[in-house]
Amino acid sequence: MSIKSSGVYMNDTILAVLKTVVGAEVLTEYFGFPVEVPLQPELSGRQERALGRYRFLRVFLPAVTEERYPKHAVVPDWRQFRSYGAERIPLPGKWVAIETLLKPNYADRGREEDPLMAALRANRLCNPYSSGHHGVQSIEEILPKVADELGFAADQVMVPSFEEWNLAANLFNWLCVRHAMPLPDLGETDTWEWCRNACGTDQRILAGRREQGGLSAVWCRDGQRYGRGLEHVGFRVLVVLN
Repeated sequence: MSIKSSGVYMNDTILAVLKTVVGAEVLTEYFGFPVEVPLQPELSGRQERALGRYRFLRVFLPAVTEERYPKHAVVPDWRQFRSYGAERIPLPGKWVAIETLLKPNYADRGREEDPLMAALRANRLCNPYSSGHHGVQSIEEILPKVADELGFAADQVMVPSFEEWNLAANLFNWLCVRHAMPLPDLGETDTWEWCRNACGTDQRILAGRREQGGLSAVWCRDGQRYGRGLEHVGFRVLVVLN
């Protein structure tokens, strides 16, 4: 059975995944040690519906360091850009919701339907900061519109830090293998996604390109110079729920 939500058909398996919450039980199994998780923040009906419609997965991101990740986890290779002074952002110990959209080969014509960007008439292939090009939106200009569409405050909606992106990506792969959940492998394509971490004055960290190491890949690009964005660099949205 399938139902249609905002022009996108979602089968029972996808709907079940979107209702899944990655909390204490799942995280304790993943990490191999007890993970204390606070109660989920209460969401409004509008927020619940929007997170489901746009395929967000609710996850608690514990404030742990990479040294405590399980042996099978693919950790960031920070040596790639240590000389650039990449910003490190500790995991928050908070509930978040993160998009489960497939990371496509952005240069290909055929892409997965993207209902959130379609609703906003926006393009994921853009820069973090405004480039001054007429008609070209930046991530910083798109995110407030995302917040309004989802029903959250603007300061709750952002792109993930590399640390958040990497843990979520590892959890996606583990949930796919261990619990047969149809979640995307964020390291399987030769494309990047912008992260929140700064890297020098105007640069931002990129994550996820297969040829550079997939989930471990840490790269750095100017966040403003490329006027219309790069055809192989997109972004995904993270919402802080508490």
